[in-house]
Amino acid sequence: MKFKYTAKKGTKTIVNIIEGETREDVYMELRSRGVFPITLQPYRDNFTFLKRKLPNKEMVFFFENMCTLLHSGIPISDAFEIGIDQIRHKRFKKLLEEVYVEVSKGFSLSEVMKERKEFPPLVSAILKIGEESGTLTTSLKHLGTFYANQDKVSQKIKGAIAYPFFTLFVALGIAYYISVGVLPKIMFLIQESTNMNIFTRILIASSEFFGKYKLLPIIGLAWIVLGAVVLTQTVFKKQADYLILQIPFIGTLLKRNMVVQFITTFIILHSAEMPLVNIIDVIKDLLLNEAFRENLEKIQTGVVRGESISEQLSPQLFDRAIISIFRVGETTGEMIEPLRNAAAYVNGELESSVKRLTDMIMPFSILILGLLVMVLILGIMAPIFSMYQNMNG
Repeated sequence: MKFKYTAKKGTKTIVNIIEGETREDVYMELRSRGVFPITLQPYRDNFTFLKRKLPNKEMVFFFENMCTLLHSGIPISDAFEIGIDQIRHKRFKKLLEEVYVEVSKGFSLSEVMKERKEFPPLVSAILKIGEESGTLTTSLKHLGTFYANQDKVSQKIKGAIAYPFFTLFVALGIAYYISVGVLPKIMFLIQESTNMNIFTRILIASSEFFGKYKLLPIIGLAWIVLGAVVLTQTVFKKQADYLILQIPFIGTLLKRNMVVQFITTFIILHSAEMPLVNIIDVIKDLLLNEAFRENLEKIQTGVVRGESISEQLSPQLFDRAIISIFRVGETTGEMIEPLRNAAAYVNGELESSVKRLTDMIMPFSILILGLLVMVLILGIMAPIFSMYQNMNG
């Protein structure tokens, strides 16, 4: 994990970035260098959203394949070679080849993958548990299952969100083509009509507008959208992350998705007896929403002070049932099985939410296309039909 610090060394003020497992480790490291930290905060690269992530499907295929090969008794070096040969994604394959070279030198798989920032911290954390406990095949199976579930949900969410955008793009494309390519050719007919309705006037105005400015308005709109995306992922990321969770239905869907990730990761790492502070560190790097990250930092601070997790879980982000399970589990010591049941329930609710979102969006998208067709018919055909009636009359 990266930390940004401001520190004093003699009379000099230093501002820099350092890596470490926890805030306490980083603090001790800086003090050992003769540096006195003034501020020490987790550092996140604002432009991580521009970096290409490793494809979930390829990771699922590799981890499950490795699990099967190792379970069959094939040595890890041979299993790794076979696994790499079956990968088709060029960037992922090249990365695995580089990992294989390091592993062949005697480094552990978890150490090498931890150094490679392309891999999520969860991967190296779970692999390290498997290596230390002699259950590497189980760890690989956990990773395969985790990323398979994530890919399944993310594909459904992307599909549900992409459909209306595609419909809107097609609608705008049709409107632009008619305004520039069709209307100018029949404009003289429409303008001769004495029965020009509001739709006709809109079409004429759009034709004149696009005829004058061509693609400039569309390019300008694209730049505005791109700028908004960049700002909400950098300067205003915190505000945007909090705001999106307040959007009806969409916010609930995103919360459930992140709660499932939180519980699933917590179960895997807690079952392996990883310290709670380190578990929270791994989950913080996994969840991308600032509201959840801030709550996790609060949990981590509380754990260091000896406070319970249930006391720090935000009721605005986690259901009361989840908080209650943690509270009872911290008292009785029986937490894993109830959390598994809770994760299964929330995951089921998440899939139902995605399906309902898709069912809501599809009619809305069809309505948009229907309105466009109505505008075209009433705007073009009505005045022409009226003109022919006048001629025949």
